[in-house]
Amino acid sequence: MEPLEFDARPFQREGKEPFPYIMKAVEKLTPGQDFVLTNTFDPRPLESVMEARGFSCVVETKGPEHVIVTFRKTPEAERGDLPLVDRHAMPMDNAIFQLAGVLRRLKIGETFAAWLGEKPSPQHLNVLRTAGAEVDIDSSWDRQGTRLVIRRVHP
Repeated sequence: MEPLEFDARPFQREGKEPFPYIMKAVEKLTPGQDFVLTNTFDPRPLESVMEARGFSCVVETKGPEHVIVTFRKTPEAERGDLPLVDRHAMPMDNAIFQLAGVLRRLKIGETFAAWLGEKPSPQHLNVLRTAGAEVDIDSSWDRQGTRLVIRRVHP
């Protein structure tokens, strides 16, 4: 199957934010189809959003301002499992900050899981709730650390 390709560089040259156009293209993906993004830099915030939607990514730097990122649905996401954003090795403040950023880019109703190295404090959970989340701690998690189930419920 041919991948769906998107070149964000023309948007960047015109001073436009390419994120909404990228996400519209992602919505057109068919099951099993990869998404290949050409960009001027490694788009780490986009990678986190795509991870929350069940994608893995491979980044190839071809040259100055020429980066190719290939996104592929993980086998778990293809089966319908909840996407897992792994931040267990990251300091808690950084992990929560990143998750809040991801959350703001998701649609209302989208849900993902986050793996953290420890149990978040009430203040950390409040950051996520303020960013629009409903957060549940998964007590059945069988790995070291904590698994949160995060659902965007309001803007």
